[in-house]
Amino acid sequence: MAKLGMHANFFSLRALTTDARYRFKNENVPRIVSTLTQMRGEALKLGCMFSIQVRYSGVFPKEIEEVLVRVQNGANYMPRRQMKQVMANELGRDWQSKFKHFDPVPFAAASIGQVHRATLHDGTTVAVKVQYPGVADSIESDLAHLRSIAILSGFLPKGLYLDNSVAVAKRELLWETDYMREAAWLAAFRAVDLPGDVFDVPRPIMDLCTPRVLTMEFVDCVPLAKVADMSQETREWVAAHLIRLTLHELFTLGFTQADPNWFNFLYDPHAHRLRLLDFGSAWIFA
Repeated sequence: MAKLGMHANFFSLRALTTDARYRFKNENVPRIVSTLTQMRGEALKLGCMFSIQVRYSGVFPKEIEEVLVRVQNGANYMPRRQMKQVMANELGRDWQSKFKHFDPVPFAAASIGQVHRATLHDGTTVAVKVQYPGVADSIESDLAHLRSIAILSGFLPKGLYLDNSVAVAKRELLWETDYMREAAWLAAFRAVDLPGDVFDVPRPIMDLCTPRVLTMEFVDCVPLAKVADMSQETREWVAAHLIRLTLHELFTLGFTQADPNWFNFLYDPHAHRLRLLDFGSAWIFA
């Protein structure tokens, strides 16, 4: 059924994007956003990649940039019964007993999973990332569909290397579907000295981590995008420390968080600290 849904969405998008009458009409934007967010996984990941790369570049018409930004922010949730089945498969049929409280309503959704707030029996508040079923098994075919959509739409500028973007998305998606790999990278970043003593990385709860479920300390801060509305001093402080972090990863650590999504960086205005999230794409390059 997931495959049939993907094919249906693919042909729906092709009809929307190849008809010149629809191409840049504002009223068509919600339809494309709805289709892409329902595709989840690979389609949503590549859409997020494009949205980050082109949001302020001006290479796309403003209507298409709006589509990509809304795709980045608009992932759909899985049905509650489906979420419970994933949790049972990964943590056992008694998975709910492992938490003092588990909120069945997710507070966030991303390209390959959704995130729930929970409380452990020792009182620790945690975030539980639950992967959408079937994401890892459909990477190859779904990316092929998305590539066709991008070509047929005529939206891509000549300077954007689609095949390379697809190849990178495939590699990173294979990494990101392994939540045990991400848990290990969380632990690795917590174990090294990060510049300026201003960065925090949430602790993974290894007993509640599997390849499809990731549990870590809950972080309640301000998304980096909102820092743009803060004082000039705060903006400069955040920018300077993120540059230092990037250079430190490149020239000292030899490994990097790798995912440039601004939602993976949070600012705590009370503690005046930066929190780092999402290490699914982290990799060693030295």
